[in-house]
Formats: sequence, C-alpha cells, structure tokens
Amino acid sequence: MLGVNEGAVNFAEYFRMYGMPKTSGTVCALFVSYGGERDQLKSRIRSAVSPWVDRREQIDVIRDRLEERAVALTRELAPSI
Repeated sequence: MLGVNEGAVNFAEYFRMYGMPKTSGTVCALFVSYGGERDQLKSRIRSAVSPWVDRREQIDVIRDRLEERAVALTRELAPSI
C-alpha cells in the first residue's frame, strides 16, 4: 500500500493533513470544445433526437461514438459484482 490515510473524511481534511499532491495532474485526453454552451446544448439535442431524425453534424457523430466506446470500455473493465 502507498501509505494512504483512509480515515480522512474528505479531500479538504486530507489536504490539511498531507498538503497538496506534488505531482501535476496530467490529463489522458485533450478536452475539445467548440462554440459555447448554447452550441453544446444544440449538439446534445441533435444527438437525442437522432434515432428519429438524424440531423447530427460530423462532430456530434464523433462525440457520440467516443462516448459509446468509453461506456463499453468502462463496463468491460469494471469488476463483476
């Protein structure tokens, strides 16, 4: 074990006891956004109605496929209970 105090109730308490982590949190994938919140909402709506009327743009299709793959991988890697 890495010597983690599992008795800490929350992150604030843990950080008070041990300080902030020394490593930088590197992301495993880039976050790509386009437009603003309104464009993201319209994109989600297009994806939601796509089973009936597919009006998705190419970026919507790519995002939907990536999300489907992420869900499948999560289910595949999750321990069976």
